[in-house]
Amino acid sequence: MAVKPSKIVKDTTKNSYLEINQPFKNLYTIDLAKALAKVPEIGLTKSKTKAEKQKERREATRHMKTKTEAQWSKVDCDTMLGTRQSFRQRDLQRKSLYFESTEEAKPRSIKRKALEEAGLRKKKRHSPDPASVTFDKEGLLQEVNSMAKGEKVRINCRGITLILIICTARSS
Repeated sequence: MAVKPSKIVKDTTKNSYLEINQPFKNLYTIDLAKALAKVPEIGLTKSKTKAEKQKERREATRHMKTKTEAQWSKVDCDTMLGTRQSFRQRDLQRKSLYFESTEEAKPRSIKRKALEEAGLRKKKRHSPDPASVTFDKEGLLQEVNSMAKGEKVRINCRGITLILIICTARSS
């Protein structure tokens, strides 16, 4: 049985590498293969491991997903209608993507409160500072006191209509 020329070349190259590698490593503290991979003219590259390839694929997929979701969020309703998704399906998808459970929210809120107490973060205010609000307090109090029990009060603000019912009549 004849030996293939490619096998002879491969064996000779391997033996040459093993002879040269150790003195090269002693002299330059780097393997000859790594040094050769750094020379662009040779065209050698270090092959990636399976885990490195998976990591790259995952990162590329994540990047594409976030990019796509960001684009979709700009035209959310158009995307829903364009994919033949019902309003109910869209609502379920939206809630599953952006819903945060109590267990998930606790560490985030604890961290936020700690930062607020340390003075590293501004405290959340859900209403304006009372000192900065100016209105006729006496006039409002007089108007509320003059209302009869069961009277309906309609308040319009930014397109939202609130109807309040006076439960008890206040006496001054």
